[in-house]
Amino acid sequence: MTCNVAFIGLGVMGYPMAGYISKGGHNVTVFNRTKSKAEKWISEYKGKLAETPAEAAKDAEYIFTCVGNDNDLREVTFGDNGAFKTINKGAIYIDNTTASATIAREIYEYAKKNGFGSLDAPVSGGQAGAENGALTVMIGGDQEDFENMFGLFVYSGYRPSSPRLLENTIKSTLKDYFNTIADNINILTEYVQTGGPTGSTPPPGLVTHMTEVLGCSYEEAEKYLRKTEFTVEAYVAMDYVGNGVDVQVPVVLLTEEEMNRLKKSLRKLTENVYSGSDLRKAFQDNIIYVCKSIIGQSTPTSLIENLTLNQIWNVILGVDFGDQKMRKLKLNSLIEMNKKEFKNFYKEFELVAKDFCDNSYVHTDRFKSRRFSIAGSNLFWIPLEDLPGCKIK
Repeated sequence: MTCNVAFIGLGVMGYPMAGYISKGGHNVTVFNRTKSKAEKWISEYKGKLAETPAEAAKDAEYIFTCVGNDNDLREVTFGDNGAFKTINKGAIYIDNTTASATIAREIYEYAKKNGFGSLDAPVSGGQAGAENGALTVMIGGDQEDFENMFGLFVYSGYRPSSPRLLENTIKSTLKDYFNTIADNINILTEYVQTGGPTGSTPPPGLVTHMTEVLGCSYEEAEKYLRKTEFTVEAYVAMDYVGNGVDVQVPVVLLTEEEMNRLKKSLRKLTENVYSGSDLRKAFQDNIIYVCKSIIGQSTPTSLIENLTLNQIWNVILGVDFGDQKMRKLKLNSLIEMNKKEFKNFYKEFELVAKDFCDNSYVHTDRFKSRRFSIAGSNLFWIPLEDLPGCKIK
């Protein structure tokens, strides 16, 4: 999901913070009182420069401020050229300034009266924390506004703090959509593969469903979806081995139907591979079989053989192949791999695939369970490293 973001104040903290949002794939417009600082930022990151806070906020869905004190904050928000002159209804304003409670309440009350959200969000961690993307943010405001802001981060490489927030965000953005996805192979991933990035043509089935959800014409729904980007990847915090340390890990979201279909595919990939004389050839044949079962039996074998491992992983699992060295390797080149090297790769693949297929990911403790329900449909969030061949190397 790509969002329009305004960032006002490029000091030692704001400068790198705005940079991380830009690197997350969002459209960032920056303003800084000293224009040369904003020009320097533009030369380092992808984004636009605004002449005033009002100009920066004009088309923004999320407006961040990170300035020096109460007076500075009042100037860039309530001033003649302040952000609140042009802020849109429904936008979320986030203040990272270490300011007084007085102005925080003033801004909050103004936001409620004028139809936009407001979060007081001072940061801790210093310049080093900002530059390393390791700040602690202490947020005050309405839960609804917080979860709305969270939607900006959950699909952009930022790390949310809990599975519950991941669940709430998905519920708020995809609830109606999940009513109709019963039997479409990896439909979220399919949307990415058929043009998920903003501006591309969405799948007809998704457009039809959105006409019902939005109560609009097919053309209007398609236009809306062209401005939207879905993705299967998000980040959640997991408590590893009960050691009390939250580790941020990427996850993949799967419906129950997708989960069952993926397990079936992975079992097929490891079927009868030791019966022939060449492990590489048997695995290659299994991959061709599974790919054809997904994209059509009439698909020429030569086409599949010329796919890279990364392309094949996107067909079968909906995610990228993790090994940077092997991901560009074409399927027809597997047979040329060193036998020992391939055997080591396959052993790890087989072990991870078996563990995944044997794991129900359901637990009576909701914090250990990887399943939750949306609109009557079960959804699983699976750590990316649990899928064979997906661990980053």
